[in-house]
Amino acid sequence: TQLPHDPGNVHSVPYTWGTTGICYRTDLVSETPTSWEIFRSPPAELEGKMTMLGTDRWLLQPGLLSNGYSVNTTDPAEIDKAVAWTEEAKGHLLGFDDTTFYSKLVSGEALAVHAWDGWCEYGRLDEPNIDFVIPDDVKELAPAALRHRLVLTPDAEVEGVTTDARVAAAIAAVPAPK
Repeated sequence: TQLPHDPGNVHSVPYTWGTTGICYRTDLVSETPTSWEIFRSPPAELEGKMTMLGTDRWLLQPGLLSNGYSVNTTDPAEIDKAVAWTEEAKGHLLGFDDTTFYSKLVSGEALAVHAWDGWCEYGRLDEPNIDFVIPDDVKELAPAALRHRLVLTPDAEVEGVTTDARVAAAIAAVPAPK
């Protein structure tokens, strides 16, 4: 996109970007979480020591993504399946928490939490053993979710570059926030 106030897009940057993923205690969890399934089928060490976001926009996200659905689905059958997934996960959680999950990580009350990447940084200020991962199921959906946000240059199009390839390269090259 060419912005009239910034010819050549030299000075403009995105206002904000973020994602949800899993914040966890590297010193108290034996394996790095790689999937949302950790909430529905956790190892014994995480049983009752995890939280998930509970607001309407985020509550069903892990269940939808675990089943390969878009977080923007309106299909009642897909939503029902995500609700069932979430109800199953609920039995393994400490609770649903949108505001204090990072302090629970600091104290060790929670060992893994469904969280926004930036909010994990609050906990990391007090506990450097907190890390953030983007589950593989999110990485797999990234091209479909992000391709519409990219505009390729004419040269890239001539070279056969695709937006999916650019998204995949960015996901592979950019580490999770530290």
